[in-house]
Amino acid sequence: MTYLIVGASSDIGKALIKKINNEAKNLIEKPVIIGHYRSSKDELDKLANECMNIELRLIKADLSSEHEVLAFVDNIKEYTENVDTFSKIKDFVLDYLIAL
Repeated sequence: MTYLIVGASSDIGKALIKKINNEAKNLIEKPVIIGHYRSSKDELDKLANECMNIELRLIKADLSSEHEVLAFVDNIKEYTENVDTFSKIKDFVLDYLIAL
């Protein structure tokens, strides 16, 4: 299972990461969380070290910049092994860009 959390460094984002980590205790395969952040990576690095039941992969991007949104999508592709998952995430992010 792969999750995308936009704004992972926010209080809500960190709470979601902790919730997924707690719910993943009994899973055979660790869920992957792709965590977006704009500038606050230190707290996410600390959280990644605390959460042993997930794989937390972090991507920095300013989502108000079209160039960085497109780079964000490319980075997501590197972190997702499942083509269908990437396609869904890409569509979500590109819809977001169009809405701006």
